[in-house]
Amino acid sequence: MTLNYLGLVLSVAVISSVISFVASPVAAKLALLLNIVDYPAARKVHKKTTPLLGGLAVYIGLMAGFVFAQKNSLIDFINFTPALGTLIGVTLIFLLGLLDDTLGVSARWKLFG
Repeated sequence: MTLNYLGLVLSVAVISSVISFVASPVAAKLALLLNIVDYPAARKVHKKTTPLLGGLAVYIGLMAGFVFAQKNSLIDFINFTPALGTLIGVTLIFLLGLLDDTLGVSARWKLFG
């Protein structure tokens, strides 16, 4: 591995992390605006209303990292099946989390979904 390659891989991690960090408060504000929140209850740990949609911020950061990696030829989603499988898997997990945040999904569906 060359130093340039390692720098690109590190760049993917940094880009994903920074974008997720920046998108987190935006996702929280969006959740509050759309009333996608979790309310305190007897079996809950939090004591005040908590915005959901944190997975949206993580997903946006991951997608930004995937795009950067694709643009810099670190990943080829068309010809490299594991990379495409990872992209599809991450998207499906995100969609399940989004459904859970907005509509509520039973534990059984979360386990097998």
